[in-house]
Amino acid sequence: MRPTVPELVRGISATLSAGVIPALQDPWLQAEVRYSLGVLETVALEWDGAADRLVRENDALQRFATFAAALGDEQRGALPEPLMAGLTEAATLPPAPDLRLTTLMERNAALWNAVIPLIELLGAESLPRPLAGQLQAEAAPLLRRHAAEHQLRRR
Repeated sequence: MRPTVPELVRGISATLSAGVIPALQDPWLQAEVRYSLGVLETVALEWDGAADRLVRENDALQRFATFAAALGDEQRGALPEPLMAGLTEAATLPPAPDLRLTTLMERNAALWNAVIPLIELLGAESLPRPLAGQLQAEAAPLLRRHAAEHQLRRR
């Protein structure tokens, strides 16, 4: 059976730690190799959960865009037309054709680009009160999850 990326990284790390670092005479070089090993470990951990995280986040973003576009349709003129066009486009994005990280990241960027202008408007007084409240209530869990995920990945 083929080793996974995290297993490969851990194997390389073990080899470098046991064989290469002790052979290096320069403490600075030893520190640089240790730092590089830490970066590799972070990449391995990120790689292992990246597709799942992106699929879940993309689904949540698309649900939010769908909700916001439907609400905007109900209350014609409450949201600027360019914003509505972006939300409608995000709401109707077809499923990702594959689970490659680059595909999922492109989809994620497109969805965030559609919803960020709306999120920025939520703090402004320019939206009608009931509409703003509904959108804020729907956006809050999405933003909390996003912030929590990024906080966990920093550790």
